[in-house]
Amino acid sequence: AEEDQLILDSLTPKELAAYDTFVEKVDPLRTRSVNVLMRFLFMSKLDIDRAVTLKEKFDKVWPDVDSKASDEDCLRELETGKYAIGGVAPNGRGVMHCFGELHVPVDFDVDVMIKTSFLVMDMVMTDPIAAKNGLLWVCWMQNTGWKNFDINYQRKIAQVFEVFGDAALNMLGEMHIVNSPWWVRLCMALCKPFIGPEVMNAVRMQTAQEVEEEL
Repeated sequence: AEEDQLILDSLTPKELAAYDTFVEKVDPLRTRSVNVLMRFLFMSKLDIDRAVTLKEKFDKVWPDVDSKASDEDCLRELETGKYAIGGVAPNGRGVMHCFGELHVPVDFDVDVMIKTSFLVMDMVMTDPIAAKNGLLWVCWMQNTGWKNFDINYQRKIAQVFEVFGDAALNMLGEMHIVNSPWWVRLCMALCKPFIGPEVMNAVRMQTAQEVEEEL
């Protein structure tokens, strides 16, 4: 309750008015946290009807994602150390680091990797600033090879997020691919047909020095 109040206190009058209207439509008993509900509003840029639709879609997608992978398997994937939370970037986005050399798709079912991705994003978005501004993925690609790439995973997670339309891009925000070897550009070309030009435009190829200067 204290955390919810801190978030409410940080909202602008326009955001607070949108929240009050939205919560009366979708959660009049106030069973969900302010942080979670505000994510739908921020993803929809305070369009209340759009936020209602997004919540309804999420409430259909998440049970399916959750049922196909156990929490134990997701914890096992997290224990690989492939993900690390990096605080909040100067542009207000929540930073999520992914270490490509520790991502070995054959070690986990695709459904486990998708659920783990959802859980990691949720951890980052618990920060109210990140919830408002979205995510910034930093993918460290040194020492990686074809064993670290699975097109089936890329295709399926793209299909999951496609349900949310352009609002998903508002949340996912930016992806910085760092120190990428030659094969990464080929992988991006393979993925382009199903992730779309908008996502491709959000991807930046950078060196480690460039990322460190920005973040």
